[in-house]
Amino acid sequence: MPKLVTRPPKYACHKASGQAVAKFSGKVHYLGPYGSPASRAKYHELVAEWATQLAREPEGSGVHAFDP
Repeated sequence: MPKLVTRPPKYACHKASGQAVAKFSGKVHYLGPYGSPASRAKYHELVAEWATQLAREPEGSGVHAFDP
C-alpha cells in the first residue's frame, strides 16, 4: 500500500563523487558539492518546483475511473 504522506525527497550525499543529490520523480539531480550553499539553494529551488507541480495535480490523478 502506498504512503499517504507526501514529503520532499531527501538532500543526500553521493559518496563516490561527494556531490549532493536528490531524486525527484525518478530522476536523480546532482546539485554540486555536498553541504555547499549553492547545492542547498539548488535543492530548495527543486523542492519549490516539485511542490508547485504537486499542488497543480488534482487529487487522485494517478487513478482513472473506468468510463466506457
